[in-house]
Amino acid sequence: MNSVTVRWFINRGTWTSIHEGRSWDTPLPPSVASAVELSARRRLTIQQDVTSNERREIVFESERPRTCFGCGPDNPSGLGLRFFETATGVEVEYAVGEHLGGAPGIVHGGIQATLLDEALCMTAYAKEGAPAVTGELTVRYVSPLPTQTPLLIRGRITERRGNSFFAEGEILVAGRPDVVTRAQARLFAAAVD
Repeated sequence: MNSVTVRWFINRGTWTSIHEGRSWDTPLPPSVASAVELSARRRLTIQQDVTSNERREIVFESERPRTCFGCGPDNPSGLGLRFFETATGVEVEYAVGEHLGGAPGIVHGGIQATLLDEALCMTAYAKEGAPAVTGELTVRYVSPLPTQTPLLIRGRITERRGNSFFAEGEILVAGRPDVVTRAQARLFAAAVD
């Protein structure tokens, strides 16, 4: 697939993909601009679409310490998640340690919600070019999720409305087709200072 997709990034605290193309200054689109401080100039980046069998790592670059519990590499107590953009959304591979369990051998429900929340917010960034915050998250625990097991967490945008995005995601045991946990969320474009 050689089509080109327009992605929006914010200059300070820039969210960027590893494989980005040319960039130049331009204002944010109106649907996102209403949620973002307009005092700083914004950058438009043109990049190739991810094809159906490709995955591209997503990297957050910032002048500030990156201490997010889910994805921050500067948080020694965090999860240290690494995200990959796919043709339909975002994927994360992770194995939850015993220290984050609830019942013995089972991943704590709050950690499952965190994994999904992180994947869905990163999906808004990857597919809409907008750092996002969660306004609402609904999680459905389908079956117990074992600790110390390779997992695949996926997110995708299902709808755009104004400065918000609706997304859904799921957790699967890697290599198995059955969804273990699923979520739906409403995300909002985040104001960045």
